[in-house]
Order: sequence, then structure tokens, then C-alpha cells
Amino acid sequence: MKTKIATLVAALSLSGCIIAPPNSTTSDGANARGQPQVALGSNGVSSPIAGVICDQNAGFCADSQGISMAYTEQYLGGDAQKNMMSRMQDNFDSTTFVLSDGVACNTQARKCTVAKFSDQVDTAHTRALFGQ
Repeated sequence: MKTKIATLVAALSLSGCIIAPPNSTTSDGANARGQPQVALGSNGVSSPIAGVICDQNAGFCADSQGISMAYTEQYLGGDAQKNMMSRMQDNFDSTTFVLSDGVACNTQARKCTVAKFSDQVDTAHTRALFGQ
């Protein structure tokens, strides 16, 4: 059954259709868009493509500019995007965020650290988000 689903997902991905949640994976470890899904840390944090980190539990995705509504919708769905939009207020700073695995990222400093008040760089998250 998994093979049939993976084949169907792969075929529809080629046509640009997404029929499964983006965080679901096929038997070869790819997400519904046919891209490799890279797990980072724990608690639902992953990198669906280079330069993007998604936090399934917190309900947002971010790129090198900060929290991204476009990537949130693309990889976590419209409901996640709407929920994130409702949590943003006038003074919301989308350039700094803490992921569910405790890693803190600052897109202006172009680095992620192991915790919010730490100076220790988290290499895996920094590379995934900034390519460095």
C-alpha cells in the first residue's frame, strides 16, 4: 500500500499537485513535493528545502529573511498560515524566533544558537537556514 501511495504522490508531484501534507514523506524520505525532508533536532523541526526551516509544532516556516507566510502556507498549509497571521501583532519581529526544539534563530545576525540566550552557534540549523 505504501508503495502505491508513494508512486501516486511522486506522479502527482511531477504535475505540481500536492495531495499529501507537506511534512508527510514517501518511502524514499522525500516530502509530498518530492524534495528531501531533513530533520533538524526534534519536536517537528525540519528543512524541506535548502534555506527554509519549518516547525510543525509551532506552526511556521522561516527563510533567511525571517518567518515566511508563503513558506508556511506551502509546507504547513493554509490553516497554519492563517493561525500564524492571527498571532502576529503590530510590533511582531519576524526576524528572530525560537523553534520548538529550543534553537533560536536571528536572521539579521544570520545565525541560529542552541538556546535563546546562548552564544553557541547551532551549526545544523544555521547551515539549513543560511547555507553557512
